[in-house]
Amino acid sequence: MTFRLTLPGEFGGPGTWDILSPCGIMLRKLIDKYVQGNYLKSIQEFCIILRVSGPITDFKGDGPELLRYQKKSRYIKIELVIPESKWRDRSPEFVKDNYIKGIRECFYLLVERAEKENEIIDKENLVNDFERAMTIFENEKTETRK
Repeated sequence: MTFRLTLPGEFGGPGTWDILSPCGIMLRKLIDKYVQGNYLKSIQEFCIILRVSGPITDFKGDGPELLRYQKKSRYIKIELVIPESKWRDRSPEFVKDNYIKGIRECFYLLVERAEKENEIIDKENLVNDFERAMTIFENEKTETRK
């Protein structure tokens, strides 16, 4: 069974895509490359849904929210809400650092939930592979568009 860690997003208006899409695209590529393994019993996907508040839609939150296990669909999902105050008029470094912190926090909440459901086969490699991708991402220069 192929495991996937996915990072879809929903953006709340003009500017939200431009500020965070370069981070998301780069991180998705690294995760696709490094996070590949038979880590879990029946769960096929961890999903971190990025919700970036903006001038049109405010997702009314900050950080990880709504952790859900969908046994029938074989995935665990969580939302990462980023309020406008965390990206508007902020440096690219600040935005990236907060994005990294949020993704990590969500990932470990997903792992914790998989453990609670007795789904973990290979936690060590799951965590190591994720951290390898994150470390490369942290060290890469990421431009945001303004």
